[in-house]
Order: sequence, then C-alpha cells, then structure tokens
Amino acid sequence: MAAITPGGIAFLDADNALFRAFRHQRTARSGFDQPWIWIEDLDGDRNREFVGAGRPAFVLDHNADPIWGIPGGCEQFFLGDFTQDRGLQILCRNGNRVEIHSHDGQRIFVWEGRGYRLGQCWIDDFSSNRKLDLACESGSNHLFFDFRFDGPEEREGGAPDTMARGAANLTRTAALARGDRPLDLGGRQVTLAADGGELRITAADDGAVLARHTFGGEQLHSAAVVDLGHGPRLYIGDDRHHVHVFGADGEHLASVNVDPAGLRRDARVQVRRASANRIEDASRETVEGIFAGALDRFTQCYASRMGEDQTTRVGSMVAQLTIDGGGRVTEVQRRHSDLRSAELDGCIERELRSLRFSSATEGTGIASITLDFDFVDRR
Repeated sequence: MAAITPGGIAFLDADNALFRAFRHQRTARSGFDQPWIWIEDLDGDRNREFVGAGRPAFVLDHNADPIWGIPGGCEQFFLGDFTQDRGLQILCRNGNRVEIHSHDGQRIFVWEGRGYRLGQCWIDDFSSNRKLDLACESGSNHLFFDFRFDGPEEREGGAPDTMARGAANLTRTAALARGDRPLDLGGRQVTLAADGGELRITAADDGAVLARHTFGGEQLHSAAVVDLGHGPRLYIGDDRHHVHVFGADGEHLASVNVDPAGLRRDARVQVRRASANRIEDASRETVEGIFAGALDRFTQCYASRMGEDQTTRVGSMVAQLTIDGGGRVTEVQRRHSDLRSAELDGCIERELRSLRFSSATEGTGIASITLDFDFVDRR
C-alpha cells in the first residue's frame, strides 16, 4: 500500500506496518501542471512503478524496491514516450542540460547547450509523429527537440501551446466529504467527513455513522480501499503525515506515521550461497563462517551508500575470489551485480580482499560468494 505525503512517499505492508519511505521535495518547476509523483507501468510488464519528480528524482518498482534515482533532482521533470519504443521514459532538465533516461536509468539522450539560456519547457507531439517532443523558451525564440538528432532546432517566436499530461493518483477527500464520490468498502458505499479533528465514516445509503475516530489533523488528504490479502480495508491519509486504516465493518485497525523524516534505514546483507575449492578446509560450514564473519563490514558498506543516496538499489552480488598458498585473497572477480553502484561494489570488493582462508592446495584456490542486499525503514 503506497501513501503519498507532503514529505514523500511511504509503503505499508499487509500488517499495516511501515515498510519503506522515501523523502521527496517538490521543486518549483517539476513539470509545471504535471503530477510530482506518477504511478505508471513504464516498461509494459503490467506492474506499475512509482516515479518521483523533484528532488530527488527516482523510480521505484511495484515492490517499493529502488530502480534508480537522481539525488540532486530535476528542475523540470517529464514522463512520456519520447523514443517510440512503446514504453515511457523520463526527461530531466537542469539548467541548460537535457537528459532522457529509460525506466531502469539508462541514459538515452543528453544535450548541454552552451550559449543558450533555457526558460520554461513544454512537452507535446509537436511534430505529429506519435511521440513526445520538447520545446523550451530561449530568449525571444524557442528551442525544439524531437530527439532524432544530436541537438535542438532553434525557431522564432515563443513555444507553441501544449496540452498538459495529467495523472490522477489520489482520490481527494473534498469530493468524498460532499458525498458525490463514495467508496466501495466491502460491498457497502461509504463517504468520509472530517470536522474538528474527528473523522467520520458514513453509509452512503442511509447516513448511518459506521465509525468515528479522532485523528489529530485538520484535513483529510486522500483515501482508497485496498485488499492486501486480509479483505478490503479503507486507508485514509491526513495532513499530519498519518495513514488511518479501517476494516470493512468500520473498525479502526491502525494509525501509522508515514512521514519520511526521522526514519532510520536498516541495511540488511545476507550470504545466500558460499563455496570453495582447492583449499585445505573447503567445508561448507567453515567457508560460510568466514563470509558470515564479514557481514557487519558488508552491511556498513551498504548503509554508508544509502546514507548518500536513498535510492540505492536492493539486489545481489556474485563474486569469485582467488586464494594463494597463505590463504590470502589475491584477486576478486565480480561475476554479477545488479546494485548499479560503483562505490558500493568497490567497498564490498575491498572487504572481500581482506578475508583469510586456509591455504590453497594446488597453487591457487577458489571461493565463490553470493550476497543479497535489502533494507527496511524504522522509526
């Protein structure tokens, strides 16, 4: 369950506990009339991703796992099909620099104009070729990008009119309170109202009050009915960064503080698989014990990186170590890593080089390790 708050986006698990939260600041020019958080299927796999504009800019998958991010954010941020590949891409503009990234962070296009000063930018299918283009103010003229060439075309006059691309991700409680947009809660239509710090859930047919709850805020922010495996539940967000959870019968189940500020991110690194060959003691118990003894150091590498970039990925790393006659690691070969962080990969490799094994029996020995990286947020 995702909850979009003024301070970012948070995720609750099926037990109504906070799972993860991501800080997010809307910049003054984040796509202008466009949303600052999208919920879209970017790559056509029928799972929706969470896309944040502003600072930082990021993409999270449907499990709230970070895919990639831009820690410094974007002055202007647009989401759409700029390349005609049947997916959606991210356009980020900072100053005179324009970049387009795929859903997984691969850079498709980059342009940095010297001698230009870009003003407000718009997107639309200006060239009528079934993909989005970009037009930006530049003095009394505008620059036009159709992303088929290395640079833009300068045209006289202001940028053409455009239709803003909208997305409705939340149901506004203002409409619910008026009774013109009821919610289906387990087969019963209900409306919401807030007055004097009290939340009321009312049956739409006869006006019966199903539940009252003091929520401590002044306004309701959003509401949705979601079934996470325990039957339909009503999730209501208020203006104090809390989500209130109610069962189908109106019973209050939980109130969760989803403000990303003040959270502690707990890094978790585990050994999934470990083995060794051609060393004196290659038993599974001994080899796994050597790697397990370094887990605290691996975890510190991961935690340090997350402190610099909250969109550091979860994932795995597979490495092969070469061991000499004295049990020292002489080489680390990274066979796989989907962490996509050179700093994190380098830190883990340095810790792997510091390990000591039993002596190699045939000149050199080999050890292999698969590490899994994950995290949760706690208050």
